[in-house]
Amino acid sequence: MNLGKGGLVLFSRTGGSSAGSKILTLTLLKNSTFHTFYIKRKSNLYSQIDKDAVLEVIDERSTNHHAVLARKAFMVGSSALPSTTARIEMKINSVSTLDDYITWSPTFCSIRLSNYSSFSSPVSILLRNMTNSTGKVHFANSLLLPSSTCTSDSLNLTLPNTGTWVDFFISGNFTYPSKTDKDAVIDIVRPSNNTLYSREAFMVRVRKNANNLSIDERDRFINSLVTLNNTNNDYLNFVEIHSKSGTPEGHNGPGFLPWHRALILNFERELQNIDPGVSLPYWRFDEAAPSVFSVDFMGSKPLTSTDAFADFNVSNPLALWNMAGATGIRRTSIFENGDNPTTISTIRSEVSTLSLGSNFTLFKGLEGNPHGTSHTLAASKTGDWLRSLQTAIQDPIFFLLHSNVDRLWAKWQWINNLYDPLSINSYSAQGEYPGSGSIHIGHYLNDTMWPWNGITGTYTGSGTIYPGERPNIAPGGIFPEALSFASAPVSYPQPYQMIDYKYNRISSTINSGLGFCYDDVPFQ
Repeated sequence: MNLGKGGLVLFSRTGGSSAGSKILTLTLLKNSTFHTFYIKRKSNLYSQIDKDAVLEVIDERSTNHHAVLARKAFMVGSSALPSTTARIEMKINSVSTLDDYITWSPTFCSIRLSNYSSFSSPVSILLRNMTNSTGKVHFANSLLLPSSTCTSDSLNLTLPNTGTWVDFFISGNFTYPSKTDKDAVIDIVRPSNNTLYSREAFMVRVRKNANNLSIDERDRFINSLVTLNNTNNDYLNFVEIHSKSGTPEGHNGPGFLPWHRALILNFERELQNIDPGVSLPYWRFDEAAPSVFSVDFMGSKPLTSTDAFADFNVSNPLALWNMAGATGIRRTSIFENGDNPTTISTIRSEVSTLSLGSNFTLFKGLEGNPHGTSHTLAASKTGDWLRSLQTAIQDPIFFLLHSNVDRLWAKWQWINNLYDPLSINSYSAQGEYPGSGSIHIGHYLNDTMWPWNGITGTYTGSGTIYPGERPNIAPGGIFPEALSFASAPVSYPQPYQMIDYKYNRISSTINSGLGFCYDDVPFQ
């Protein structure tokens, strides 16, 4: 299918004078056999700029969420390059297009001459941002230092005429995040005369303020959310994780922040398995968010006082949100859709939250306010899902709320430069669970976190909570891998790996951390 809003193409199996179609269904075999197909311009729908046409490959098996398998950006209507020009091959993270997604952190890249045998000497190139690209990057050579990021607007490299790969790094330009997939484009040119050799398209994928999303960003997030819930009931895994028996694992202690950071990252990766161009937006609960609390997005406050369910436009897929066999989202906010919650509540503002203290022991107080307060602000009536730990996650706005809680932590870390997991100022519960005490197992820095560790115990959600006891269930399985960096985090994560989200400290190589960032929290 076509994804881009620029040039459009038609597909056919035979080429030639075939009329072509908007989609093409193919069956891929396990033996790595190549399938030949053809594309041609759809009527007069030329590209406006390079790489504004995007081909999307979707897994048609319903059990796989109709997940995106690959995306390829190109141009419709461009002239063929002369055969004598340098053919450039670039890898962003790897050869797969499914990890061509970067953040403010440095991302490893490689580039080489693919037709190197045509050249008798090395070829000089210049890397820079394409003028009209939305997402933009900074560059650095292979000598980039650990825990630092790229700062240059361009980069000169020399490609050997042996086909050897040359390494370098890119990172998102803080003021230029992407709006759609593949809207960030690197020009590869000859420095002496600006002759264009090639271009590479990718995405600067960033968590954004939900109130400021474009219609396309909003709709892609909603569609991936609903697809996750409607396919194999995979959303229910997260409901079970946040159930009563799991309450001690991620609440009422220092582990609240790292555990929820892991939870929402797990959720975001599930959404990205459906649409890799999606990121988890955040709801700033100390500001008015009329676009969030609207019939076209997360649902507006019910018009009638006797109605306990959020209102939706009939065209919004969330209007048919199904949870436990019933349709609708149980939510009645205490504030009107366009109001600032701080005018009618004692919820802490962002400034106040970031001023809680310069060590983790003080800052973790945000679990009560603004976190707990925001739950009851958005759900003011008894029975509203967000009011209860056991039902809160049934309302998908839970993830926007917790994305903001995590953003506040990330911003606090940036302000105070507290990323070192081994510093007590960065995280207070150092070491492992000692076998007794008031802090629950799983909250210590080197404890493995439930449910990803698969460890079960006898706690069912009622009765006495013993600090060393695990829940009687462990839904969901191990932590899902990121293609770009398999150990970010490891399959059985600890709070340790969730502290420095922008740089994975268990690796000796420069890396892009956990693979997420926020639109208002820079790398350094």
